[in-house]
Amino acid sequence: MFQIIKKLNVLLDKKQKTTMAGLMFLMVIGAFLQTAGVGLLVQVVNIVIDPDAIRKSRIASTIYSWFGSPDYETFAVTIMVLLIATFIVKNLFLYVQQKLTFAFIYTNQFRTSERMMRNYLRRSYEFYLRADTDTAVVQRSITSDVNNMYALILALLQMMSDGVVSLFIITYCFLTNGTMTILLAVVMVLLMVGVKVVLKPIMYKAGKDNQDYYS
Repeated sequence: MFQIIKKLNVLLDKKQKTTMAGLMFLMVIGAFLQTAGVGLLVQVVNIVIDPDAIRKSRIASTIYSWFGSPDYETFAVTIMVLLIATFIVKNLFLYVQQKLTFAFIYTNQFRTSERMMRNYLRRSYEFYLRADTDTAVVQRSITSDVNNMYALILALLQMMSDGVVSLFIITYCFLTNGTMTILLAVVMVLLMVGVKVVLKPIMYKAGKDNQDYYS
């Protein structure tokens, strides 16, 4: 992971790094909105099922006091409208975030391929006569390698986004039910260790074979 980040630090210029930092900031906001949507949904379901949930839940009682302690029916309708508004804002924000992310990935993917093509076209004819210069490898570098690099960047951005969302939701779940959250965290860690030990070597070999066979 750290090796990938070091390589990207060399490959990306200052403007691209700044854009990625901005995208990561948007991910934090999106994670907060998604957590707010999940938390509010749980509270709405509890309130609709059990009116006493307003008194039992600290979050529900806080929201209830914010609205001036109205009657149950008014509060239930109000919190449902708030839930709908939260989901609308969240989905609009996530749409803009995804649009900016894909624009960043595919615009820079095209520019990198174009820059590499121009670089190879400027090389002398003798460069392509060398024994260690394979035309198929040059073609692969311009097309497949660039595509895979930006696919990796996209995967890293999505992983960071999911990681931030998971961190927010885990924090919320821990505050709600700490024992169950710890149990699920242990199971997830064991699964991640299994993926790293078993699947990572297989995927690495498959990717290396694909790269060699493509050239």
